[in-house]
Amino acid sequence: RQTICKLLDAAVEASQKQVDSKPSSKAIHLVLMAYSSANVDVSEALQDWKNEKTQIMAEETVERILFQAVTVVSIGSLSRKFPDGPAYLHVSMMDDPLMSTLGTSLQRSGDGGKGAVYLQSLSPFMPSTLFHGHTIRTLTLEAHNLCACLIQLLAILMRVNGTRAFRGLFDLASKTVESDISTDHFAVTSQNTFMDVPPNLEDELLPAMIRATGGLGWLWTPEILLGDDDDDASDYLSIPSEADAYAILEWQYGYDAYQEIVASCSMKNLKRDSHQNHRPI
Repeated sequence: RQTICKLLDAAVEASQKQVDSKPSSKAIHLVLMAYSSANVDVSEALQDWKNEKTQIMAEETVERILFQAVTVVSIGSLSRKFPDGPAYLHVSMMDDPLMSTLGTSLQRSGDGGKGAVYLQSLSPFMPSTLFHGHTIRTLTLEAHNLCACLIQLLAILMRVNGTRAFRGLFDLASKTVESDISTDHFAVTSQNTFMDVPPNLEDELLPAMIRATGGLGWLWTPEILLGDDDDDASDYLSIPSEADAYAILEWQYGYDAYQEIVASCSMKNLKRDSHQNHRPI
């Protein structure tokens, strides 16, 4: 926590100097990214820093300078509360049983910090079984897996929206768009923001990215979800084959997209067995 507080001091100081010397220049932001329970430390460090500064400044002033200087990206957060001030991006899966029980989600949006942006999707790791003619889907901890689905979701949204900065994605998702047509008539759910959310995100794009990035090699329980062969995922889970993933990503991103993603992702060449013990702490 002390290290985070020192980073906050340096970021706020640099931001204030930039505003004073070059008010029209592009802002510099400290990005704090944390996964799972590490978000508890980030949240508490932010609250400690804010408590210290509010002893000498008004709370509104402290929140304003935090917003100017700090962007927080929480992935699969298991922190229930974040202090107001920074720009927050909360990335999670809606079928994540850990996050929905212990963390911050859109359903409890007041706990994620003022003006927070929630980037959520459904993971393809919900095996379905038939029980008396009804389809039953089972929640698994794989929806909390950073390398198997969460990082792919964040990468998709950044690529689709043409930004390489987390603050840029936050700005797009924060700016609302007024429409002269009621969103009730739209075929897909409208976010009413400048951020583009592909309508095929959950059904095609996310599963295809998981296949291309080698996300199946990072599963914590591959013996349960995949059996003896990764190809079984096409039948048991909503994961496309390599050929189908190739077609989906080429259609979405353009020619050579699949090869580019595979080549740039080191996870593709790692064996699944060497990462079975990488579980959230």
